[in-house]
Amino acid sequence: MKELKKTIIDSHIHIENIYENKSEQILWMKDNNYIPISWSFTNDISNIDDFKKYLQKQLDIIENLNNIKLESYFLTGIHPRNIFPEINIFELEDIIMPFINNDFCLGLGEIGLENGDKLETDVFCRQLEMAYKIRQKGKKIGIHTPRNNKEKITKKILNILSDFSSLSDLIVIDHCTINTIEWVLEKGYYAGITLSPIKTSFLELKNIINQYNKYLNKIMCNTDSGSDLYFDLYNFYCSDICNNIEKNMLCFENAFNFFIKVISEKDYTK
Repeated sequence: MKELKKTIIDSHIHIENIYENKSEQILWMKDNNYIPISWSFTNDISNIDDFKKYLQKQLDIIENLNNIKLESYFLTGIHPRNIFPEINIFELEDIIMPFINNDFCLGLGEIGLENGDKLETDVFCRQLEMAYKIRQKGKKIGIHTPRNNKEKITKKILNILSDFSSLSDLIVIDHCTINTIEWVLEKGYYAGITLSPIKTSFLELKNIINQYNKYLNKIMCNTDSGSDLYFDLYNFYCSDICNNIEKNMLCFENAFNFFIKVISEKDYTK
């Protein structure tokens, strides 16, 4: 049987709170060759200055993590739940692009829709328009789908993305479930599955693997951890729920090929 990789990539996490409050979990990631990709989100944005300060804080933390030899990356942008009423969508490019240009930044995210209202849609589309400028930089796009009304909002996101079809190879649509993942995969996008107590269980993941095995090279797993690290991805990696080839793809290879390969020459088999 094919051996497991020595590394896990958590393809969607929010590491800022873990860094500030759970130093033992940061050390655990380092000891277990666990690479976090932190997507942009915070609970404390009410104006443009808050947004700017958060993006800088996110970058500072990622740089600090790399300085202590925990390989870490991030996506930048404005999460739909962070949109504030006075936002000027035409300011977003000047604010976000300097962070996109950072070597540890893998692209835009977490962007998308939460309830699908006009302001969210305008902000989402504006960030997608910015994405045309990041292709040549090897950057990608991480898209949020909500917990509530997931099927309805996922369909709206896919409808919006149909107007941005040339970006399709840059996009991963996250928090997919057994009810939505087929729509995402059939459109040619990468699909993210969040393993956590409140999102996707191991049994649900096993059903997805069985039903959509032909798309397995386009599925990546994550924890979407925030204030505390969920160990579900690591526990899945250590389980016998599926074979090692499948676990390698879901826990490392697909995320590596999508996000990191273009910028890394490191040998992760050691």
